[in-house]
Amino acid sequence: MGELDFSSRYDEWTEKPNLTFDSPRWREDQEEQILVFSRQTKDGSIEAEITPTEGGKDPGGVEQKEACLVIRYQPPEQGYCAGLGAFGTKFFIAEMNPRNWQVLASIGRISSVLYGKTYRLKLEFVGSQIQLYESGVPVLSVVDERYSAGQFGLRTRRTNASFANVKLGVTKPLCFVVMPFSSELGFVYKTIQATVEGLGLECVRGDERHVSRPVIDDIRADIARADLVIVDFSGKNSNVYYEAGLADAWKKKWIVLAQVPDDLTFDVKHIRTIFYSDRMGADVKFRVDLERAVRETLSFGGPKPE
Repeated sequence: MGELDFSSRYDEWTEKPNLTFDSPRWREDQEEQILVFSRQTKDGSIEAEITPTEGGKDPGGVEQKEACLVIRYQPPEQGYCAGLGAFGTKFFIAEMNPRNWQVLASIGRISSVLYGKTYRLKLEFVGSQIQLYESGVPVLSVVDERYSAGQFGLRTRRTNASFANVKLGVTKPLCFVVMPFSSELGFVYKTIQATVEGLGLECVRGDERHVSRPVIDDIRADIARADLVIVDFSGKNSNVYYEAGLADAWKKKWIVLAQVPDDLTFDVKHIRTIFYSDRMGADVKFRVDLERAVRETLSFGGPKPE
């Protein structure tokens, strides 16, 4: 098909038009079926119209109707799944683990899941937050800090189901910029923004958020989910050092900038730093140095990483 490359982990799934995938018929010696797409990301979304058509019973005699969406999947069975009919509930979000699955949230009873009914589900995941929607209405939301990048997928257990109109959404990696909010450094931020966006990342600075809550709350949240943090220590700004401390504590990949060596206090002098100036033409060298540093820090070579 070209649009969504995929692989069946066990028995073969049936691919149909309109990005529709039918699960293999479950059997006693293979109760779980998983389809995994080649695309992977840390943040994004997956949605599908899920129709369970038939199910069996578990060893305890409980009827099964489990059909779900999978995110951040890493073989053999790590990641998250969310959807219908697992753990005796209507909707659920769970962490997949080969040794011990953990239900993070659930609602309703499995008896509410009907064969032949189509459920339009969407799973969004950004940073530590995962949200499940039915027909555009949020039904479950969880926060889990143990996340990483992985593949998208579809999954059934002791259930036959159809997944129609499957859509995958990949959120760009986030670069968060920590620097003084001053007009004198406006050219610096514009250079940073043009450079990282040219490499396929989203670029955000703390003063760009427009919501009714303290700026520092947004800054903490953005640093927590950032793939890369760029810190400009020019002027020895105390707020910059505080935010840099958060990035360091959370072990974020970061790039350090400064205008002169005296901008760096003793505890950051050992870090490799890109020095820049505001002289005419200096922005060209700054951009070249910054682009090289971003590529090396994120370990990619192409223009549009996912």
